[in-house]
Amino acid sequence: MIAKSISFLFGTVVAFFYNKYITFKAPERSHMELVKFFTLYIISLVFNVTINRVGIAWISNILPLKNAILLAFLVATFMSVIINFCGQKFWVFKK
Repeated sequence: MIAKSISFLFGTVVAFFYNKYITFKAPERSHMELVKFFTLYIISLVFNVTINRVGIAWISNILPLKNAILLAFLVATFMSVIINFCGQKFWVFKK
């Protein structure tokens, strides 16, 4: 749990800098961007965990548990990518 938390934190910091300077080319400095970015990632994490948990519960009624876990993981990850990209483009790093 500790290792997962640390890796998530470092991954989020790296994602902030790559997305800020490379993906969205927003070189101006703003503390508010950092606050918005971490807020967005917390929201995305909550959605990811919720979608994953609900997805496993629903899909396991149709598919074997192993397949339900994989499918729920893929759907939750895809939704997190959409939430993160749109949130960064239209809220965090908007021009």
